[in-house]
Amino acid sequence: MRFMRRLALSTALAIGVTACAPNRGEVRQVAGTHAVVMHEDTYRDLEARAKQAPDESNGNTGSQDADALRQRNAALIDEVDRLTRQTSSLQDEAERLRGQLADKSSAKSDRVPNSSRDTSIVQLYFASLGIQQPTYEDYRLLSEVLSLQAVLKQVTTGPLMDPHAQKEEIERNFLYINGASGVLLSSNGYFITNHHIVEDSTSSFYVEYGSKSYAARCFLSYKEFDAALCKMAIGEGEEFRVNKIRFAPLNKIKRDKFVEVLGRVDGNVYYQVGRITNPEYTALVLGKHDKPEPFYQTVRTSSYAQPGFSGGPVFLKDTGELVGLTCHADPGRESGACRVDHFLELIKWQIKYDLEALEKRH
Repeated sequence: MRFMRRLALSTALAIGVTACAPNRGEVRQVAGTHAVVMHEDTYRDLEARAKQAPDESNGNTGSQDADALRQRNAALIDEVDRLTRQTSSLQDEAERLRGQLADKSSAKSDRVPNSSRDTSIVQLYFASLGIQQPTYEDYRLLSEVLSLQAVLKQVTTGPLMDPHAQKEEIERNFLYINGASGVLLSSNGYFITNHHIVEDSTSSFYVEYGSKSYAARCFLSYKEFDAALCKMAIGEGEEFRVNKIRFAPLNKIKRDKFVEVLGRVDGNVYYQVGRITNPEYTALVLGKHDKPEPFYQTVRTSSYAQPGFSGGPVFLKDTGELVGLTCHADPGRESGACRVDHFLELIKWQIKYDLEALEKRH
């Protein structure tokens, strides 16, 4: 009897559950419990959706990475823009410097040959001398020849100075040697001075130009003229901003012509004005131990040259042309200057000497 009652109860529950089973897509809660009942296909649909849905934590990480990447791209774009502007600015500056260099090169008459056009000139020179395979020493000698030829052309046929700024222009070419002076002729360091200023110097000596000191050597010095041709040692690509000095021809060096004399005493620059009293004065100068030195011709002027004026320029007041360099003075009286034609002879002799040295080498 008890068995029959249990069988009837089980049959009734099975029939009830089957009768209330949800359809596909429905979810029903079992009364009095926290359980839910759903169709088998509904469960499978929910499970499939769960697999297809993205993970929330991974989605946040991906969003952060994307933001960081966008920020990095923006920073890179800004950096590229900055570098582009900087490059453009540097290109403009380079173009400006190239223009300045071109202007400088076109105006420079005494440069050392280094361009393709100058190389052609050098090759022609070597060919004219019969030199087929020039050495470094050959190039050095020929470079010196070309530079001195440019100096020679400048001092004989170059332009005259501005008559309203002669003192300033002359002073720009003024340099100091052993308590005396000299005159710079070219932007690459050739200058002239008196023999007695550099005669005690050995292979090299120092000169002061501007605010710097430079080593220098004497190419050629002639005691009978009291004249010396020298050159300062300058760095590669360095040059001096000097004015072009023009020598006065002998037919302009006449009696009673006004001249100005430039000298340096105790670190100060002084000017003296005078007249030419004798354009061909033969002087006897006392040398060491007050012994008479050989005679040589000078330009005698009425200007009073103080100690320290030696090697200083004497130039015509009306044209600014160089008459000579002060070489001696009578205390309280007149002074004398080594004439420019003596320096012309030195330049010509040095050119001839270098050309002969080139020919002897081959």
